[in-house]
Formats: sequence, C-alpha cells, structure tokens
Amino acid sequence: GDPGSKARPRPSANRNPNLSPNPNPTLNPNPNPDPDAKPELWAFQPKRLGLTNQLLSLSDVIAWACELKASVAVEGLHASLFADLPTLVPVARFIDLPGLNARLRGDPLCGATQLLALDPHPHPNPRPEPQPQILTLTLTQPHPNPERQTPNPHLTPLLYNMMKLAVLAATATATAAAAALDVDDVRGEFYAWMGSYGKAYGHAAELEARFAAYESNRLLVAALNAEDNGATFELNHFADLTEAEFRRSVLMPPREHPRLERTRRPLPLGAPEAFDWRDAGAVTEVKDQAQFGTCWAFSTIGNVEGLWFNAGNDLVSLSVEQLVECSAEVDLSAKHADCSIFGGWPYLAMEDVIAAGGLRSDADMPYCIAEPLGTDANCLPCMPDGYSKELCGDHSDLYCFKNSTLGQGRDGLCKSDEGFTAKVSDWRAIDEDEGVIAKELVATGPLSVCLNAAKLSFYKSGIYDPKSCNPKDLDHGVLMVGYGAEDSQDYWILKNSWGKRWGEDGYFRLARGDGTCGINTAVTTAVV
Repeated sequence: GDPGSKARPRPSANRNPNLSPNPNPTLNPNPNPDPDAKPELWAFQPKRLGLTNQLLSLSDVIAWACELKASVAVEGLHASLFADLPTLVPVARFIDLPGLNARLRGDPLCGATQLLALDPHPHPNPRPEPQPQILTLTLTQPHPNPERQTPNPHLTPLLYNMMKLAVLAATATATAAAAALDVDDVRGEFYAWMGSYGKAYGHAAELEARFAAYESNRLLVAALNAEDNGATFELNHFADLTEAEFRRSVLMPPREHPRLERTRRPLPLGAPEAFDWRDAGAVTEVKDQAQFGTCWAFSTIGNVEGLWFNAGNDLVSLSVEQLVECSAEVDLSAKHADCSIFGGWPYLAMEDVIAAGGLRSDADMPYCIAEPLGTDANCLPCMPDGYSKELCGDHSDLYCFKNSTLGQGRDGLCKSDEGFTAKVSDWRAIDEDEGVIAKELVATGPLSVCLNAAKLSFYKSGIYDPKSCNPKDLDHGVLMVGYGAEDSQDYWILKNSWGKRWGEDGYFRLARGDGTCGINTAVTTAVV
C-alpha cells in the first residue's frame, strides 16, 4: 500500500545478444535511411530465451530501440488474448492485429505515457487453436531527424510492465480449459487480469509473489462460488493481495462495537416492503478508498451527504479527506480513536465535524491520498495533529508533506473555521433491532454502519449471507441506503467504497434480519 512510487531505471541496452544480429549496435547505424527499405526482422522463441521466467528480456529490446530512435511493432499476438482488456497493451507505437485496433498517444515507444482506450472488435472464433509460440519484432528505420525525436531515458512502470505483459501473454496458450487450468494457463489468465486492472509490479520477484496470491485467491473464489449461498464471487482488483495484506491495507483492525447510548424515537408503525434512497437522489456516486483504512470516513460522509440533501439542500460530495487529515477524536472509555488511514469510528468522526464547525466539499478538499484519484501530487497520508499514539500506534515516520497538504500546511484547512458546505449539530446511535433500523432508514436517510467484511473482498453479486461471520469483529464501515427482498430472502442494500467495478456497481446486498456480520451493532446517524 505504499502510495509513493520510484522511477524505474532504464535497463542497459542489448543485454541479451540473442535479440540482435549485431551484439554492439551503433546508436545510429544508418544516418540516411532509405524510406523504401524494408525493416529488418528478428524472430525468436520466447521459451528458448527464457522469457517466461526472465522478465527483463523484452526490456533489452525496448532500451535498444530507444537508443536507435526506432519504433517497434509486435506481430504474432493473437487478438483473442487481449479481447477482454479495457486498456491497451502498449508494446509499441502501434498494434494492428486481426480483431484489435489500438493506438498510443504521445511519442512512439520511448516516453509514451498516455494511453487511448482499447477498441476491440469481436473475434469470429473466441476459442482458436493455439498459435505458434513465435514472436516477431520489427524494428523500423530510425527517425529521419534524430534531433526532433530525443529518446526518453525513463519508461514509466505501467508502460514497462505492460510491455512485458504482451510478450508473456504471447507465450500463453490461446485456449482456456473449462475445467482446472495448468500453471501456464493460470499465468496467461493472470496477465490478462493485470491488463484489465492496470496492474504493474516493480520487479520479477514481486510479480511472482503477486501471481502466488492470485493463484490462492483463484481457489478461494472457486470454493466460495461452490457454496452456492446466494452470492457470487469473482477475482477483482484485490486478487493480487494475500488475505493478511487485504486485512492490513483495506480493512480496519477488528474491534467490538462501542457501548453507545442508543436512541428510540417515534417512528412510523410500519415500513414499506422495499426502499432505496438512491431512487430519491440522496446518494452520491461510489468512491474508491484504495488500499487505505479510511472506510470509516467514507461511511460518515455518505450519511451526512444524504441527510444534508434531505434537509432541502443540493446533493454534493463532501470531503472525506477532511476527516482523514483532521479528525483525532478519542473515546478513552471504549479505547477507540480516529486514526486516519489506520481506521476510525463514524461516531467519533461526527464529534470532530461538530467541533470543527462543519464539513467542506470534496471539490474544496479532495480525497487525494490515493493515486490516481487525487489532484494534489504532494498529498500523501498525514496523521492528524494530536492523534492518539497509544490507540493508533506511533506513526511519526509516516511519509508525509505536512507543509504542503491541504489540511495540515501552515495555512491548512484543518485550522480554518470557514468555507464549510454542510453543518452537523449532533449525532445519534440507532437501536440494534433491524425492524427499527429499517424504519429509521426510511424516516431519516442513509445510515452509517459497520460490519465484519473479512470475507467480502471478492463479492460480485447476490445476497451475501456467509455461514460464519463473527458479529463482534467489526472491521469495515459502509453506508446503508435501502433494503428489499428476493426469493423470500430479506436483504440490506449497502454502498461500499471499493470503486464502481466492485460488486454490484460498487454496492452489495447483505442478508437482513439476523444481525449478519454485526451489521446492526454500530448504526449511527448525524443530525443536521
């Protein structure tokens, strides 16, 4: 979950003599190229060169091509290998294959960092016969005016790794077995998944570690789907994390719900059979917390957004970043605290908003600790001033530009009492009776809730009703927006903060009526 990234040094040119007819090519072998000359061809077998294990082999070609100020075209990759990729595989200035037509924007190869979306065409045979494992690299003549095409000595990590992905995908089989896949098939599946989610890793050892996690999660997803408990599961953007990494980087430390004074107030005698605050326009779009334990802030903000709208105001996205950077509230009796990216509690966040005087809009103080969502490159995670080192742990060494972040700079917004978009006057804890919660939801607005989400990572669709889920181990905060029933199974509708590609467009449904995963134990709402 390191938000920073280091530039990858460019590999030395021509480290593998098998890739060149000349072991020591000059930087410009032909200063006056013939425009009608045919490009030279090199055909090689990836497996013979060890490309399935030695992932730096293609980088030699890339570095060499940059030195020659040449562009590289790759042929022999079957288009079906890339049919499901939402981002193109940037192996060259252009890729033009049957069933695939994509272009890079920017300089050819060296320094091309901005990608166009993939434009796939349906392939007539989705399960073609395996193609020969031969990859042809075509190096065109150098640019006629080298001074106008200065090579970029740095390849971006995404470009670099996606180029490696293209060669590795070319060595994979073009058919996928319906049953269990062998290691090579799983690798091909993994590389396609990498492209789909824009994943890039710094070195071969990291890639192997991520592949091992992917293999393990692949088996887990198959087992979860075999249980047939009303929900389906898939390998999503968490597929390269181990269970421990997911818990550590995305969830909060499991804790029991606080013993809050819960309120009952006059509510309607009945509630409709189904209800959804999205239909009333009281819910903002799904956000992505990335690999930070900031779900508590998203849950709190979603609650205030809905109530502020229901009070007659415009629906506006409010600032999660304000809570992450500014809230250092502590409940010593319960030994709970707001700990920035390491977890927190919605009821404490509401206390902080009340003390601060209000909430800013997301436009004024954006959630910028998670690339690529942020707009401020200097906004890296900062612990709030005065945070509890006893309850949160000592994070004094956290990499952070306090003098440049919006919240904690010299004139930081955490110190200002002006510019608020929404106000909060109080907060309430809701009774644990799920019938009461449903009535409160309808009468009040979207509610902040916590639950045990340890096995929720690969949820895709359906009603989540796990066989075992300790209701006391609350490790995730979400927003309750509605409820309903399907095939006699009651459920809650919950808005997550793991992006729109997760679950049911960023939402999930949870079994209702039995306190599943502790969903009824820490329900709170602001008062505006």
